This record gives sequence, C-alpha cells and structure tokens, in this order.
Amino acid sequence: MAKLLTHADVAAVLARGTFEDLIGALEAEHLECKAQPYQLDHDHQKFELAKDVSMIVNGLARRGGDGAHLLLGVKTEKSAEHHADVVTAVSPFSQSLVDPKRYYDVLQTWLLPPPEGVSVEWRPSAKDGTRGIVAITIPRQPADRWPCLIAKLLEADGKADGHSIAYFERRGEHGVEWTAADFQRLLREGARADFASAQSEALSQRIDALTEQVQKLSQPPAAPPPGPSQAVQSYQQRRGEAITAAGLRGQPVYALTAAPVDTVGLPTLFRGPNDPLVKVLAHPPVFRHAGFDLDVRGEMVPVEGRLRRGVVPGFKLLECWPDGTLIFVVEATGFLCWGPKTRGKVARINPLALMESVYLFASLAHTVYTEHATPSPKAVRFGLALQGLQVDDLTTTLASHGINSGSFRWDMDVKQAPRDSAECTAELATPWTPGEAAYQLVAPMFTWFGHTEDHIPYVEEQQNGGRVISKERFLADTRG
Repeated sequence: MAKLLTHADVAAVLARGTFEDLIGALEAEHLECKAQPYQLDHDHQKFELAKDVSMIVNGLARRGGDGAHLLLGVKTEKSAEHHADVVTAVSPFSQSLVDPKRYYDVLQTWLLPPPEGVSVEWRPSAKDGTRGIVAITIPRQPADRWPCLIAKLLEADGKADGHSIAYFERRGEHGVEWTAADFQRLLREGARADFASAQSEALSQRIDALTEQVQKLSQPPAAPPPGPSQAVQSYQQRRGEAITAAGLRGQPVYALTAAPVDTVGLPTLFRGPNDPLVKVLAHPPVFRHAGFDLDVRGEMVPVEGRLRRGVVPGFKLLECWPDGTLIFVVEATGFLCWGPKTRGKVARINPLALMESVYLFASLAHTVYTEHATPSPKAVRFGLALQGLQVDDLTTTLASHGINSGSFRWDMDVKQAPRDSAECTAELATPWTPGEAAYQLVAPMFTWFGHTEDHIPYVEEQQNGGRVISKERFLADTRG
C-alpha cells in the first residue's frame, strides 16, 4: 500500500540504512527519486541534475518547507491509485560510483544563485555496508534563493550553452518548466504574490471593510436580464481562452466547466486572500495526498479585473469568473491518463482519475454556488470535454470498471475514442449533489467510448432510481 513519508521520516530511514522502508512511499514536494546516479561525464546529465535540484529549491524558496531529499538508487513507477510515482525498489551500489565533489561543482556552475546548504552523501545500507544509495539533501531555502535559474541550456549536439537560462519548479509531486512567456511574467510581477507585506494585507482588509459598508448603502441590484446567463453563453469561449492561457494549445486536453443557468454574482471574488471564497478557490477540495485533484498550488490571482486564475504552465489551470463560471483544464495524458496502462502512443484513461476529479470539481461548484453566489443559482450547466485524443497519432482508450478490476488490469473490454474530441453537458436543477453531477457527466462519456452504463465504475443506485458516483467506492479502490 502506498504511503506518505515526511521529510523527517526519510531522514530517519537514511540514518538507519533501512532502505526497504522506502518501498511504497509516494514522491512529493520533499521527495524525488532516481533509479541510478547521474553520469556527469555528459552535459545532458549535468543538466538533469541542475534541473532536479533547482525545481526543488524554487518550490522551497517560494512556498517554504523543512527541506527535501533527492535519492539516487531508488526506483519508482507510476501508480494508478495516486497522481504520483511510488517507490517500487531500491538498488544500492558501490560508493565509488559517485564523487560528491563533481555534484557540488555542477550545482555551483550551473545554478544561479547556487542553493544553500545542499549536501551530497553516500548512505550505506544496514544490510550490506559496502553498498548504499546517495542522498542529495536540500534544506529549507531562504526567499532570496528564488528564482534559482539554470544558467546553461543544451544545444542540439548535447553540448552546454552558457548564453541561455531555464526555470523549473516543483509543484506537489511533479516538476514544471516555465516558458519564456511565463518567465517574463514572473519578472514583471516579481514576488508580490508570495512575499506580500503585512502592511499590504492590512490595507486589503481595510478596503474589504469599506467595500462592505458601501454595498450596504447602495441600492438593490437591478433585476437580472431574461434568458440564459452570460456564464452559459460564454463558457465555451472562455474554456478556449483558458486552454491558451495554460499553454495547452495542440495538446490533449481534459476540461471541466460549470456555469449558472440564471444570472448570479460572486461579489467577493476579488477580495483579499482571507476571504472565504478566495480561500476555497486557492485550496479547492481534496480527499487525499497525491489524489487527482484541482489544486494548482499557487495563488489565484486577478486577471485584468475580469476573472481569478491559478495556473501551472503547460499542465493545469483553474479559474473563476464573477458571473459564476468555473473552468478547470489540464493536460490529459499527464493527468487523466496517468498510470502504468499509458505507454508510448497509447493513452489509457484512468477511471479513478476521471471520477475523482469530476467529483471534486462538482464539490467545488457546490460550495461556490450555495455559499458564495448571490443569489444561489436555480440550475447549473456542467460540461466535460476531451480534445486532442488523436494528436500526433495518439490512441486514447477507456476500459470498463475500476482500476482494481480484471477489466482494467488485464486490458479487457478496452474501447478506443471514436473521434479526436468529445463534449458532454448536463443541466442540474437545485438541489443537486456532487455525486449526481459527476454521474451525469461521466455516463455519456462512457457510452461515447462504446461502453454500456452498467460498466461505469463506482456507481451507487439511489432509492428513487437515480444513480450517483460514490466517493466511498472510488476511495476504497485507492486502498486496494
């Protein structure tokens, strides 16, 4: 069974030399594993070392943390149960295979600024003291270590070029590369969001208080216009803009949308970080560590006063509009098709990833509309879209039943996407539950692939004859 080891837990395992205790551990912001040492005779391996260390340093410097370990000699594999790699084996090696000085030299010459306090140590095994693994330990990093840049990139011939830079950052269990446009935005915006002063926060709170007083004195709002809301009329266009903003054009995309059918408002959307609505958007619902969730692990920032958005460039985006439109887009193969069944050009949709993410999205929408919308919408239109399922000769498939079923494990009853894209919508009248919304979205997706509704996993029959996706059932599959 997979487990989460804290930074202190990993340090204790290394001190004892009981490396078998790492088996089953999930990679996280504080734990990265490599099956073999870096071969530092080659520039591309020096680049990999610099990249792996810098992304951890940037995460620690921006968001804090006690530190992290990069372990060499520890093998991982993708897990269908978690959106993270899991340690499957440890292969200790001779101390002579690693020269710590060469590692330090690479970090000093390839990273700007070099991280503070990094140690490279060969740790012997308690079973055989002649063999061990290497632990690159990165302690808590001060804020002035951010951004930690790679000062060299590789040319087409694999040689290092000292005239370019690159930026990587650890986000949760995964590393993210920032493009030139993303980095330009970082330079423009600086570290305002991450290192806001106490005076700025106090000013924000005073503005919030004044805003509430003004609203109390203002006249009642005009009656909403008749017909479909602006949210319903615009969500498809906005979804396209979100895909572009996430840097996912031309990539396989998985998108979820929600739009109130009648006109509503979110009056506190642009308030400070302590506002309840802003908090729930910045920290959307999660069920477990390394789950298939919506968290972008970054501040939800206002964009031109039009919307609030959080983005992991090239991977994932979550945004909310003042009229209640919610949009989540993510690169499909790295999220929806996560797991050992995706190999090469064949991408298998992970049914757990599908059910958990749809359920969490519906849960977020339920909280936003019932607790923060004015008025609460009478009905909500949900959407689930898949795009680019056949890009670059990709074959996207979906098997029936859950991840622990014989159908999924033994490649039975596998159906191929009939076209490059699909969209399913469902309109639910209030009151509705996340389980109802999730079923109404995934059922037509399963039938689009060619499955019958009785093959949809994690379904629970209701006394009224309705069907819902059961959170308890799909979470049970994560426990084997």
